[in-house]
Amino acid sequence: MTDIDAFLDAPIINYVHLHLQSRGGKKVTLIEGLVDPNGTLKDMRKKLSCGGSIQKSKNEDDIVYVQLQGDLRERVKNYLVSVGIKENSILIHGY
Repeated sequence: MTDIDAFLDAPIINYVHLHLQSRGGKKVTLIEGLVDPNGTLKDMRKKLSCGGSIQKSKNEDDIVYVQLQGDLRERVKNYLVSVGIKENSILIHGY
């Protein structure tokens, strides 16, 4: 087995990305990489006591992300870990 074969046979890790952005002077948390954003959003809004919506990327049609009001990166990470997503597959971006 060559190095290339080992690379191609390696398991693919799907990451969940948490971004912080400022939109109109307000901070929003963007969550990218969820398997079922529709089902997750309703429960997440209830558990985190915040507003949120599902957005599609303007540049790429296949990217769907969840937008939550406020800087909730750590709380979202704790929520995702509690529903079974591995902590090492959650990446936090932003300042």
